[in-house]
Amino acid sequence: MEKAFSTLKVLFCFLGLFTSLTALGQHSSHEDTHEEDTHMEKYYKRKHKIAVIAGSSWVPEGRNPETEKKEFILAPTYGLMYEYRFSHKWAIVTHYELEVINILVEREDDLVKRENVQLLNLMGLWEPIPKLGIMAGVGFESDRHETLFVTVFGLEYTFIESHHWEVSVESSYVNKDIYDVISLGIILGWNFGKPLEHE
Repeated sequence: MEKAFSTLKVLFCFLGLFTSLTALGQHSSHEDTHEEDTHMEKYYKRKHKIAVIAGSSWVPEGRNPETEKKEFILAPTYGLMYEYRFSHKWAIVTHYELEVINILVEREDDLVKRENVQLLNLMGLWEPIPKLGIMAGVGFESDRHETLFVTVFGLEYTFIESHHWEVSVESSYVNKDIYDVISLGIILGWNFGKPLEHE
């Protein structure tokens, strides 16, 4: 319970920071001229992006390792991301994430321990409309007990675009063979490399 409360406090801090940045971005956009906006848009769209991720992961099937009973578990999740864009609509993305967690999950008639798991995945990204990305891919999750194959589906929405920087919110569903995880996080990204041509 104490861990969940601490995680919620971290989430509220990120949401507060996110709200402040959104307000700042909206204020700046009202002051810019149309010509400056066009220039910044061209300047922003680039081939590469690196980013840091911070959020929480909910494990619906998670059990307390001491009582072996199901509990509401939110795991602090931190990660790094690299994105390579082929065009404005298509990209490949790789995520490395660490879930700070200590739980039991059920597999058939047995309980399996998962502890501070590391997740590495590769996904394709499609952007059907500006700022909204749909992702799907595969990867592996590993801890000191076992390595699992995972499939990932996610959504990413960009709220702030300023020069090379962007701030996004990401939601994902991860199937990990024996259990599922639903995650929500904030992404702070830096774009660099060759600018993309407008389509």
